Amino acid sequence: MNFKMLKHTLAVIAVCLALFPVMVSADDLTEPRLTPKLSSADRIIVKLRSPAADGKQSAQAAPLSGDKLKAMSRKAGVPLTPLRLMSGGAQVLKLPRAMNEAEMQTIVRRLRTLPEVEYVEPDRLMHHMKVPNDTQYVNQWHYKANSDEAGAVNLPAAWDITTGSANVVVAVIDTGILPHEDLIGRTVPGYDFISEDAEGIFFSANDGNARDSDPTDPGDWVSEFEYFGITSLGLFTGCNPTDSSWHGTHVAGTIGAATDNGRGVAGINWVSKVLPVRVLGKCGGYISDITDGMRWAAGLPVAGVPANPNPAKVLNLSLGSAGPCSIIEQTAINDIVAAGAVVVVAAGNENDDVATSSPANCNGVIAVAATNRSGSRASYSNFGSLVKIAAPGGEKAYFSDPNGVLSTLNNGKVLAQSDDYQYYNGTSMATPHVTGIVSLMLSVNPGLSPAQILSIIQSTARAFPAGSSCTTALCGAGIINAAAAVTQAMTTPVVMDGWWWNPAESGRGFSIEVQGNNLFMAGYLYADDGRATWLASTGAMSSSTQYNGVLQSFGNGQTLTGVYQPASLTNANVGAVSLQFSDPSHATLTWPGGTIPVERYMYGSGTPAFQPETGWWWNAAESGRGFTIEIQGNTLFMAGYMYDASGNPVWYSTSGTMSTATLYLGTWQQFANGQTLTGTHHLPSNPSNVGAVTLQFTNAVEATLTLPGGRQIPLTRYRF
Repeated sequence: MNFKMLKHTLAVIAVCLALFPVMVSADDLTEPRLTPKLSSADRIIVKLRSPAADGKQSAQAAPLSGDKLKAMSRKAGVPLTPLRLMSGGAQVLKLPRAMNEAEMQTIVRRLRTLPEVEYVEPDRLMHHMKVPNDTQYVNQWHYKANSDEAGAVNLPAAWDITTGSANVVVAVIDTGILPHEDLIGRTVPGYDFISEDAEGIFFSANDGNARDSDPTDPGDWVSEFEYFGITSLGLFTGCNPTDSSWHGTHVAGTIGAATDNGRGVAGINWVSKVLPVRVLGKCGGYISDITDGMRWAAGLPVAGVPANPNPAKVLNLSLGSAGPCSIIEQTAINDIVAAGAVVVVAAGNENDDVATSSPANCNGVIAVAATNRSGSRASYSNFGSLVKIAAPGGEKAYFSDPNGVLSTLNNGKVLAQSDDYQYYNGTSMATPHVTGIVSLMLSVNPGLSPAQILSIIQSTARAFPAGSSCTTALCGAGIINAAAAVTQAMTTPVVMDGWWWNPAESGRGFSIEVQGNNLFMAGYLYADDGRATWLASTGAMSSSTQYNGVLQSFGNGQTLTGVYQPASLTNANVGAVSLQFSDPSHATLTWPGGTIPVERYMYGSGTPAFQPETGWWWNAAESGRGFTIEIQGNTLFMAGYMYDASGNPVWYSTSGTMSTATLYLGTWQQFANGQTLTGTHHLPSNPSNVGAVTLQFTNAVEATLTLPGGRQIPLTRYRF
């Protein structure tokens, strides 16, 4: 579609960029997917190919000429200022401001295309290893560098890269949470999913009511009277008498305790918030409540429960029971993973094959075994081929044994009393180590799919120490290595969802999105008769950076204002299509029209006041047409793909400034007579106005679209 002609303001920006190539372009100003915390820099190191007469490189570079500096600045897209010459023939150039990782890589990539450049690299700042000042961090052996503790996860080096992102939410599906001093400000509003035992009976919930918006842990003790069935209507007969565990509070502290605050313990993620979801009460919790809680945590709808405004990117399940993976568990996990969330599950504490423990034996989860301080399998930990990774769960010989995992707790035996810190052990304690590290990975690369997350933590895992009772057949790929995993996550290419184009062939474009291992794309172009038309392709990625599929065309579906009618497939194979991604925002497209470079279309800068999910939206009750929606800065861009009165596929687009943070008011436009699938490039004609459009967002994944004529339809994010 004619991206440059959608709005006069966008056209002006495009002209300005063409006239002033030294200015930072829109793609440099927009926040990218890859944003490592400590990798910003305001200088680069450049070495030119300038061999001396004797064939040896000179010890010191010659100063750049004014013309050479201007040419390099023009190529970089930003003004470069000489700072100093270096030994080894290189020199340091100053950038106009500190650039984040993606901005820096854009500049480096551009300069590397110059034939006279031997190499160019960021001149990064280096720091001592980040160590929190929490008073009890010294006792958290499980976080330390591998050189200090054989069974630790190497967090200090990971913290030098990132300590988390405010855009990532971590769900703790557990007993709820207490308002601990070291968890103040570290949570977003959660929910209590424990249902009533029977009408008006709430013994399991133990809080006097059923499902509600308060995930506070009231305690899960079981008395001897309850064990013998004398009280509580016999609901807890056979449940071992026990004090309150405050289990969810301990798990939450490992993931996200307030850190570097001069007290208590450290959490793995210092920034991202914890979403407490209460599903376990006295004597445990039912699968029906747990799966509802899981779905809600991931942002999926649950009947009778308000939508979750803070969907989690990773879910921690330090829970389980003996038995096979049930259909309801597997279905929930499938839907959650399809939505892009990672599910991390404790392998279990029965010293048995994990195949006997649910939900660790479900497909699509990261099952975690526990190791002890020396890096051997903890004696209680389940094991087997379904275990994906190991992490420190500790192994205690007595109550306060420091060989356990230290985290936040409460000292109340029944009801909550005072804040405390205690050592626990179990695969329940190993699991939040993996969850926390996954959240750090997502902090530097939020587009990573669950499959990519698993691949990275397994490929970067540290081998079990010599003499360990763990092997890859028993305990997964190795002990998770936080620093290596975060480093790998930072450099793993991830496709940036949204609008793509070839700037040299404006007037048509592509909407590309990857969910999990599946890609969905549409090409917006023109038919031989000049009509705006579209083609689509969807399927599994061939690799993390390669898609191979076929283009398909559809027809005879719903018009812009007509009643619903399903579309039909009119051509199952218009031609082959291939996308080879070189980085998150650049690719090579090969299709019947030839081979062309494509890149992310960046038209706005700044952080939106409200950010809906970028990508495909639809009305599930009216399948056959859909919409691609994106907000950059304060500007929305949307296209609708549907059909004309003759049954031909047609697209309309709209773009403009948001009226409020969540409301867009604009007009549908229709272009014509532009570039065909295989024809030479030419711009389309000026667009025609085909009616008003209103888009009111309810939350990040739900909206109401008002079409010309006033018909309103609900839209949700399309999960494929």
